[in-house]
Amino acid sequence: MRPIGAVVFIVLFIQCQPARAQSLDVRQEPPPAFPRVGATRVLENDWGTVWDVIWAPGSATPMHRHGFDYVGVELANSTFSTVTPDGQRRTLTAKTGASWFLQRGVTHIEEVPSGSPARHAVVIDLKDAAEPSFVNSSGSPIAFAEGVAAKVDENQRVVRWDYTWPTGENAPARFYGKNAFIIFVDGGELTSSVAGRRPQSLLVSAGQVLFRPGGSALSERSTRGNVRGIIIELK
Repeated sequence: MRPIGAVVFIVLFIQCQPARAQSLDVRQEPPPAFPRVGATRVLENDWGTVWDVIWAPGSATPMHRHGFDYVGVELANSTFSTVTPDGQRRTLTAKTGASWFLQRGVTHIEEVPSGSPARHAVVIDLKDAAEPSFVNSSGSPIAFAEGVAAKVDENQRVVRWDYTWPTGENAPARFYGKNAFIIFVDGGELTSSVAGRRPQSLLVSAGQVLFRPGGSALSERSTRGNVRGIIIELK
């Protein structure tokens, strides 16, 4: 027969195990936000890494930390929650075409409740490369300015614009004064031309991302559909 003291010791040992494991998890450095399940890298250059991210209903990400300033564009209507390391929960609503910016260091869990539509967004980790200065010697107006596009927000890292390309119009050339990521919200066919070159047509779809380097004047128009994009100009 096993001594009673031994049985008590075993029970106490088993009960203490989860608490010890939880304590260790709290002290560990959270993993980076990306890469992870549900996130696909679609573009990377010296200025940023672009992720196409889907949060499935009824699932939660691990606790993670964002090591970069980052910007996002929502591609679907959804409801989701975030949970911080101290247990605080926030419930948020994602709307198609909404964009946002957050500074590095954000640490949280993200989850979409069962029965809610999946959350879908493009997220750009902004690298710390110095943004070059581009001189406009083209004589063309700046590509994005108030009165031309809807200015969503501006901070020390980016300017966010909401823009719909003119459909079927002969759009004047405009100068890209900054490097820019374009995240398309509504697709169609976009035709662009640079002085001295043949026009190029590109079929774009919602969620597709382009990088437009600064320093050149470009004429762009929609030849099919109301092409809408969120433009992330880098500063």
